[in-house]
Amino acid sequence: MNAIIRRIEELLCLESQRFPALTPKNKMLHSHRPFGSRARRPRRRFLSMDTSSDRVPRLSLRDFRRGTNAQKLSFAGALGDAFRRYGFAVIVEHDLEQGERDAMYRQAKVFFAKSDREKNRFAVAEGIRGYTGRMERAKGYDVCDLKEFWHVGQENPPSDCPLPEAYPPNLWPNAFDQKATMHYYRQNESIAFDLLTALDLYVGEEERKTLAHAAQNGNSVLRFAYYPPINTYANREIDAERAKPHADVNYLTLMPMPMVDGQNVDHSLEILRPGNTWLPISIGSDELVIDGGDMLELMTGGFFAPTIHRVVNPADATKARYSIPFFVHPRPEVLLASVAKYRREGLPPPMRAYDFMMNRFRDNALVAS
Repeated sequence: MNAIIRRIEELLCLESQRFPALTPKNKMLHSHRPFGSRARRPRRRFLSMDTSSDRVPRLSLRDFRRGTNAQKLSFAGALGDAFRRYGFAVIVEHDLEQGERDAMYRQAKVFFAKSDREKNRFAVAEGIRGYTGRMERAKGYDVCDLKEFWHVGQENPPSDCPLPEAYPPNLWPNAFDQKATMHYYRQNESIAFDLLTALDLYVGEEERKTLAHAAQNGNSVLRFAYYPPINTYANREIDAERAKPHADVNYLTLMPMPMVDGQNVDHSLEILRPGNTWLPISIGSDELVIDGGDMLELMTGGFFAPTIHRVVNPADATKARYSIPFFVHPRPEVLLASVAKYRREGLPPPMRAYDFMMNRFRDNALVAS
């Protein structure tokens, strides 16, 4: 528990660094590119928004994909500012069809309705592919989250990858349509590449696209997560939650609106804010919520810090929840080191993305220590 308290205190401290008041010492951050001045600074549109409601910004990806240069710069500035202030943003007009998303949820419902014996036929050690039952726990906690999940990964790994073990084959039970699922996977990859390209622009790496290129053919994972009705866990621990407070290990996370029977908007995702308060993130049917993880923090030297978040238990113990987050990972051999000279003190030494991921899997009890 002491480790958790220290981690929360550390992130609260970082929160004040993410969006400091303008003083003579930090005006440079707001008037120049954080990592250099090779190109024009994106307009910081988010700074002029009304932030009194403490509402995570909603941004249109269409502005970046098909907009004018000014719109692209504005989107990059707003996205970077949102990640600096909240660690999160909500994306609209992303071209991810609701019909395809709904098809993913339908096949998830079919699979998770099967018996534990049937599902465990597809259980794979280390949780990288296939089925994982209730065994994942947030870093620093002893209680497992109230969820189970199915993982689908990259099917086109680079031929010259020095770590082929990072790309085990996917499993395809009858419940999952391989062609449709991989098409949905590719759509998420495309969105992630554009978002990382925008962040490259924000930090001055738009010429090399360092952040975006690191994720090309990366070890990204599409997770089908199932949170059974709370009342099905008759012997659950008193403090067990659907997802304990945690920061994502990966580069970026993209998640559409979770499916809960009878709900058009989901409010169960909450992010930690200054003062140790929790802010619910409303996710509508046409929206993607995105956040940066620990790997993005390392790749930017701490410039983008991850935000602690959780999934709270519902008031109605009879309702199940399904979600389909897409966890964006760099290629496994990518060295998680700052793309420029900026580096915050206290970060771990650079290491390969695969090694960093496996260390976190051990923390999450998915891999034996």
